[in-house]
Amino acid sequence: MAIEMKFTTDRIKRLYDRLQSDRNYIDIERAKYFTESFKETEGEPINVRFAKALLHTAQNITVRIEDDQLLAGQVGGPERYGILYPELDGLFFSDLKRVLSDRQEATFNLREEDRKYLIDVVAPYWQGKTYYEELASSLPQDLLRLTYNPENIKESRYLINETATMNSATQWVHDYKIGIDRGFEAIKRHAEQRLKELENETEETIPDIEVRRAFEQSSIIVSDAIITFAERYGDEAYRLAETELDDDRKRELKELGRILHRVPRYPAESFYEAFRKQEEYLISKTCEQIWAIHKAREGHFASPLGSVLHGLCLEKERDIHSSYIEGGINLGFFDMVGFATTIDSLAAVKKNVYEENNVSLGELVKALDANFDGYETLRQRLIHSAAYGNNDHVADEIGKDIDRLASKVAAREADRLSGGRLVIDVRYVPASANVAMGKVLSALPDGRLQGLPVSDGTSAAQGADEHGPTAVLLSNFKSKNLDLNNRAARLLNLKFSPASVAGREGTRRLVDFIKSWRDLKLWHVQFNIIDQTRIGSTQQGFLECRSFRYF
Repeated sequence: MAIEMKFTTDRIKRLYDRLQSDRNYIDIERAKYFTESFKETEGEPINVRFAKALLHTAQNITVRIEDDQLLAGQVGGPERYGILYPELDGLFFSDLKRVLSDRQEATFNLREEDRKYLIDVVAPYWQGKTYYEELASSLPQDLLRLTYNPENIKESRYLINETATMNSATQWVHDYKIGIDRGFEAIKRHAEQRLKELENETEETIPDIEVRRAFEQSSIIVSDAIITFAERYGDEAYRLAETELDDDRKRELKELGRILHRVPRYPAESFYEAFRKQEEYLISKTCEQIWAIHKAREGHFASPLGSVLHGLCLEKERDIHSSYIEGGINLGFFDMVGFATTIDSLAAVKKNVYEENNVSLGELVKALDANFDGYETLRQRLIHSAAYGNNDHVADEIGKDIDRLASKVAAREADRLSGGRLVIDVRYVPASANVAMGKVLSALPDGRLQGLPVSDGTSAAQGADEHGPTAVLLSNFKSKNLDLNNRAARLLNLKFSPASVAGREGTRRLVDFIKSWRDLKLWHVQFNIIDQTRIGSTQQGFLECRSFRYF
């Protein structure tokens, strides 16, 4: 009975269908470049030779990114392929054509020109050099007869079988987290430093000095290989994006190129990448909601009076609630709530998890789930990370990236959904929604406790602005993307003490401040004059919320 396959996305189905329709064939590029390198490195330590072979392969192997793929790094293709390891099975290359043609299931094809190259170029070099032959020659005659046919060691006796020559990997589990967390640039720098430290050592001081030097040398070379391989794929992603006609796929390819030029050279920004994907997804869905609302409105509302008092409605004979009136402009918007809280949370994760390693991501999640109960020391570290509203480059750049992604996705989705008939603006005016939304939010990585308000508008998070109101203005300015125009209001709420604006001098300071706001061409500002000595019965509430930075 045939099994009906179910797929979560159309993309996965297309990839699966393409894989099923592809023929199987042998890709010889890995064998070719590996052999070329080994010919040039005879006499060098084996780990250095393998590292150089990997680098040579990474520099020359064909890179290709198939349609629909979001992952990069294959070492063959474009069809379904297998690769060869001449250092293991070079002895068998002369038999490949016959062996492959005799297989009844999972057959593989080998192009004639590739078979000829393997027989004429690759196989002769590896004759007598493979692990398989070394093992066979090391066995006592009685054991050899039980393992292989002494007249033709390619044939197994099937009495005492060995499978060690079928692969070179012992049962090690690689710690990929080292590469992801450190990045290969840091691994290379560490190896270079160690190699330098070993320069003046001798076998008298370190008996295995040459083994250590070879290890560090191979670490440097293999790091270059991994970085080269990734960046070549990044270049390919950018190249494909240049000619891609589909906007969504073009965006995917550009993002893939950007990531590959960072990772694995540098540590993966997996948390931030995940955040950006989540932001993009939520904004896309928000735009879909706006468009659905826009289309449904004309079937439920009409304004005959408003329409006869509107020139365009009179000219086009359309009610003002029509989903589209030629010559008009259709505007939609959505509010971003908790702008500064989000920035500060990301900045805190960046510093404490990825840069200073004060806490693992898993331990941070446990602290958030516990509402920081028992984690006060960690909470204070998080609170004292970079924060928006202080003219801090790290925080402000995160804010600008969030704002840019929101505007770009809103513009793209508006065009996709409406065919250019709708403009969706990004707005930051949650006058009170930040309080209600805060009530249903858990603790956050900026140190905010469960249930407390998140930041409002484009104001700094409560109590996070520690360098005065001018720094808040500068953060607001630096987080704006002035080259994008689908932006609506950006509420900016500031708190001043009565003393700071008292008397003629206070008035002058306030006027100068407003002039600075004007010169920066910011959208909105409002002031709240708060006398902490008169807070009265609400004082305890203020002390519990982030209005005072949780002190």
